[in-house]
Amino acid sequence: MAVIGGQVQYVFPDGTCELYWLSYDPDGRRREENWPAYCNRSADECMSKFQSLIATVAIEKEALGFEFVKAKKEEGVNIQQHEVFILYFDDSETDVY
Repeated sequence: MAVIGGQVQYVFPDGTCELYWLSYDPDGRRREENWPAYCNRSADECMSKFQSLIATVAIEKEALGFEFVKAKKEEGVNIQQHEVFILYFDDSETDVY
């Protein structure tokens, strides 16, 4: 499967906050790429962007921009336990370019 990207979310029983601007999306499939090459490149690019994101961004600080998340933290909830890193995949080997 190819990786088409991912994002950071905070998932609680009563709501989810998507930090959509904190994404780690690889470039799309190139016309000359066969399916296995695309799968490998997309995984490598996604991993590289993910590692850069977690090394350079204060994710919790970004999440606290949501009043919902901020209130959870003020209630004593360990919001880090609700931090989720989502990945999206493509298994459409029949894509035509």
